[in-house]
Parts: sequence; structure tokens; C-alpha cells
Amino acid sequence: MDTATESTLTAAETPCFHCGASIPGGSHYGVEIDGTYRAMCCPGCAAVASMIRGAGLEHFYQQRTAYNDRPEDAAPSLGQFTVYDDPTISSTFVAQDGAGHATAQILVGGVSCAACTWLIEKAMKALPGVTGATMTLSQSRLDVNYDSEVVKPSTLFHALARLGYRPQPYRNSAYREQLQGEQRRDLRRLAIAGLGMMQVGMFGIALHAGDMQGIAQEHQSLLRWVSLPVSAFVVLFAARGFFTTAWRHLLAGSLVMDLPVALAIGLAFCASAWATVTGTGQVYFDSVVMFTFLLLLARYLEKRARLRGALSLDVAEDCLPDAILVWQNGDWRSTPRLKCRRGDRFLVKSGATVPLDGSIVEGSSAVREDAFNGEQVPREVAMGDRVFAGTLNTGQPLQVLASCNPADTRLAALQSSIG
Repeated sequence: MDTATESTLTAAETPCFHCGASIPGGSHYGVEIDGTYRAMCCPGCAAVASMIRGAGLEHFYQQRTAYNDRPEDAAPSLGQFTVYDDPTISSTFVAQDGAGHATAQILVGGVSCAACTWLIEKAMKALPGVTGATMTLSQSRLDVNYDSEVVKPSTLFHALARLGYRPQPYRNSAYREQLQGEQRRDLRRLAIAGLGMMQVGMFGIALHAGDMQGIAQEHQSLLRWVSLPVSAFVVLFAARGFFTTAWRHLLAGSLVMDLPVALAIGLAFCASAWATVTGTGQVYFDSVVMFTFLLLLARYLEKRARLRGALSLDVAEDCLPDAILVWQNGDWRSTPRLKCRRGDRFLVKSGATVPLDGSIVEGSSAVREDAFNGEQVPREVAMGDRVFAGTLNTGQPLQVLASCNPADTRLAALQSSIG
């Protein structure tokens, strides 16, 4: 069997191996991955899959828990991203220490699971001149350490685009827009589930009351048939996320909590629909929509609290000074914060943000730590007490001995772990 025939048959039987979209009839795009021919829906998906295979990162497809986004361009060009090489623009998301070492913060769209994190980090580290790459899944943020004499920001963006992701400079405004979009989508589903719960709940009360006090058969059948389409809309729209997540994980050979949730909702709805059509047994439409609403509400509140914590940490990071006063050779000298190291003695003026974790060696004051614990009342501190990067000195100036490097602060650790 030739390649074209094989690809056409595969296309008719399976969705696109990369993005999961339907494959048009007669499609001949495909890539051999792990010794098996995989059909693709378009040249973009085929190009991305070929790049992943060529880089020896095929293990990514075994670990992912969701399909990738469909690439907008089959072959993104380097010229699309050269604008980010301009010093005026690059200074907004790239930090340099003056010795050729740079760190770029990139917001990566289309990241859906830990396998994407693994793929991005591996691909970035394989680039010449890149010394390190860390992807934070909860914030969709990629931190890349590289040699600015060898690598340009456009090279990093181009590499990410070739993988099928959507890179852009990481800024709090862009991150907030992304989070707000997710919250609006979650809120719409929650609203639909709430409205459905109230409507079906009224019908459910009438049905339960009828079971105890008596109800005409035609009235019972009418209430069931009216509840059926309302419940179906809630399941198909509001509860869709449970089913898609469970299915994607099953395809990847793993089990998640959304699986029993999807089974409970699906089986209860199907049993109720069957009872409505046949006119026998009990219906549980009210339980289905109420269960969906309560689960969505709990997840929305949990996600909102986590995102609020992430944003508060970002605000604290924005307040960190670019330069601080460090005691050197008998005098206070202005030094870039990122060049400071453990053991340096630095000055925190009144009203300034503490730039690094450390212990107070001279002075007493009070610091606000609401970015960490939500407490608005300042904590009194004196010689020997510890202070943390991102907190605010509200009293007298303090001299602090740094206990870690800038990348190892408590604030940085929380940003990496939250989500």
C-alpha cells in the first residue's frame, strides 16, 4: 500500500494526531511517529509534528493529556519576530546583567498540560546559546536564560512558533487578559448551569410532590419532557469540560477526577432521558444540573482564589527595584538587583520594597506582608529577624544581609509553585 493510500485510509478513521481536528477527505498529510504513520489535518500540524520528531522529542505525544492547538501558519518565518530584537521593546521583557547573560520572560499561548511544559523546555535548551529554560504551567510563562551575544529574542519566539505555540512578551497586562478571558468563559458556564438548575429544580419539586400527593400521568410526562432539553443544554454546554478532560486523559492512558464526574453526570442524564422516552422509572434531571452547578461553582471559586494569589505575587514582583544600594568597599553603591548575591549587605529605605530575602543586621521597622498572607497590619521586625523580597518597609531604614540569590527568593518559589 502506498503512502497516499495509507494516509487517506488513516484520515478517514482517526482525527488529526496533533490537534484532534477532523481530517478532510483525501488528505495526504502525515508523519511517522514512534514507527507508526500518524495522519494530520493540514501542513501546519504536519510541520510541527515533523519538527518534534526531528528533535527527538516524540515522547511528548505519549505524555500529553490534551490535543495541541492547530498552528495558524505552516511555516512561521523568523522575520515575523524580529521586532522583538529592538532594544526598546526587548527591554520590557528581557533582563540583562551586562556580561552577556540575559533572561527573557515569554507568555506562551496554547500550553495545556505538563507534557507541553516538558516539550518547550527540551526544545529551548537544545538551541545554541540557551543555558536554561523553565516553563511555569500555571502562568503559561517561560523563563529562558541565554547568551545575548549568540541568541536573539526573535530566535526564541520563532522556535516556539514552530512548535505550534503562540509566544508573546510576558507582561502582567497580557497575563491578566488571558486570565480574565478564562474567568469569563468559566462564569458563562456557571451562569448557564445556575439558570438550568433553578428551572429544572422547579419541575423537580413538582414531580417529587406529585409522587407523594398524586399527579396526572400527562402532567408528569409534560414536566419530564420539558426538563429533558433544559438538562441536555446544561450537560452539553456547562458540563462539557468534564467530558473533554476525561476523554483526553483516557486517550493518554491516565485517569483523573473528571472521569467519575463525567460518568456520574452522563449516566444519570442518559437514564433520565430513557425514563422520559419510555414513560417508566425515575428521572434525575434536577440532580444532574445541581451536581454540575455545584462542581462548577466550587472550581470557579477555587480557581479565582488561586489566580488572585498569582496576580498579587506578580504585583509584588513588579514593585521590586531594578537597582539597590549594596555595601561595597566602605560605601553604599548602586547595584543591579539581579547581580546581587547571597552574603551582600543592602539597604532598604523607608517606604521601599525589600529586594531580596535576608536577615536584618541593623535597624528596626515594620514590614507589610499582605502579598504573602493577606495581612494588612505590618509585622514588627528588628535585628536578627528575617524579611522577604516583595514585602514593604513601612518604618525606618533597614540594613539586611542577603540570604539567597535573586532567583531563589521565597517570592520566586511561590510564583513557580502556585496554580
